[in-house]
Amino acid sequence: MKALKKTFILGLMVLVAASAFAQDFASEYEKMKAVVYNDLVAKEAEVLAAYDAAAGYVTNDVESAQIDFLAGLFYMNSGNKEKAGEYYTNSLAKSKGSYDKNPTAEAYCVYAEALSQNCTVQSTGYMVSNGTKVPNFAKKALALDPKCAGASYSLACYSIYAPAPFCNLKKGLKILDETIKTSKLDTDDLFNYYSTYAYVALKQKNTSLADEWLAKAAEIYPNNSNLKMLQKHEFKTYGEDIDTSSANAAE
Repeated sequence: MKALKKTFILGLMVLVAASAFAQDFASEYEKMKAVVYNDLVAKEAEVLAAYDAAAGYVTNDVESAQIDFLAGLFYMNSGNKEKAGEYYTNSLAKSKGSYDKNPTAEAYCVYAEALSQNCTVQSTGYMVSNGTKVPNFAKKALALDPKCAGASYSLACYSIYAPAPFCNLKKGLKILDETIKTSKLDTDDLFNYYSTYAYVALKQKNTSLADEWLAKAAEIYPNNSNLKMLQKHEFKTYGEDIDTSSANAAE
């Protein structure tokens, strides 16, 4: 009986320690988000320090893929496509390794997000070959977790930010509306959703509505470069500078 009690206590201690470790990663991950999304005031050294702090508590490939994605996002918004591509590629490899071993919504979601963003920093040929794969991975995530906000966002962006003639604002808005009503969104999810609502409003020339959404986004990450651009009522459609003739040739 004493041996059984001792085993139970040791097991409980391991569970408590694991839970605390996971909580520490969640905390450091949120700190890294704040640094990365406030990219106008963040220095590279601060981002890398936040990355290292979160990496110290990583317990699986998905968590590692998540912080690689954030680092890629920072470098992308800073104009360093080469460095961004390195981190996005690492994120893709880790999330793929994860879903190959154990398919989860989180692994598919990170893969879809990283693939989507990597298409914006890689060659036209890469974009043509891989861009259309994003919805498939987002749908795999949603099949396992219908409330996966990140996966829904990837699906919405595929319609909203696509260049003509593939842009479908109505379809993208429907996905955003359904998700924001039914899913629990993290800080970065909320920021992305509010910013995208503002983007759509600007595309529809409804600047007053855009400003309302931007005010909500500014409450979360006030020093974000994309936010500041939208506040000036400026925006760029992803892929609008792509030469479709060269894209077809790349196929």
